[in-house]
Amino acid sequence: MATKKEKEELVEVLKFTPRTYTIRFWGYGMEHACGHINQSSVPYLQENDIDFEEAMFMDVDEWTEAGHPLEKHPLMMDENGEYLRDWSEADNCGRVWGVEMSDHCHMTIYDENEVEVVEIGLGSQELYDNGIEYDWDYECDVDNPESAKKWMEDGRYLVHSRSSEKGTFWECELPLTQPLDLKKLALTGFAVNDWQACLGGVVYDGQDLDNYGGDTTGKGIEMELIDLEDWV
Repeated sequence: MATKKEKEELVEVLKFTPRTYTIRFWGYGMEHACGHINQSSVPYLQENDIDFEEAMFMDVDEWTEAGHPLEKHPLMMDENGEYLRDWSEADNCGRVWGVEMSDHCHMTIYDENEVEVVEIGLGSQELYDNGIEYDWDYECDVDNPESAKKWMEDGRYLVHSRSSEKGTFWECELPLTQPLDLKKLALTGFAVNDWQACLGGVVYDGQDLDNYGGDTTGKGIEMELIDLEDWV
């Protein structure tokens, strides 16, 4: 025999009108790219006192017009002479893009009339307080000696490039035939090195929710040269 609580839940289900919610994840976020660069370029840059970020942003024409050998461009890969063209293409060790899973970023759920149903910060404590499952893992981690040793096989120098952005990073639809239950929502995040994890997946009641895209504005790009010999 059904309990009183089960009966009340059944009544709510029967009273519920099917609808499609919209979930938006917004705030500040990052695009991370971590990967190998031209290994012969780093000693050349150091010997000639050339700023690493400045060199990374030069295209091949600017580089050669400045009198530098083409084969020493940081994005001209030694292995096959392929020019990566853009900082974001140096990502063989890992790539992450998304809103940061932190208190200053948010998840907002709207009904079909664009009326806000709930807004929750993406900090782990607030998610926990609302019964939302959250777990994260590393996309890449130079602090892990095993990872660093493996990457060393392809060269000691990596670049960790970071583009900071602001706006909506993830928007998905959630069609429901039963009342919304935040406890059925699960989020996953992925981190690069010691940086804050970014949203990487949204699941409701065991079903993946597709990201239909977002609208972000870039706030700046910075790059970090990593010498793996410092980590192994």
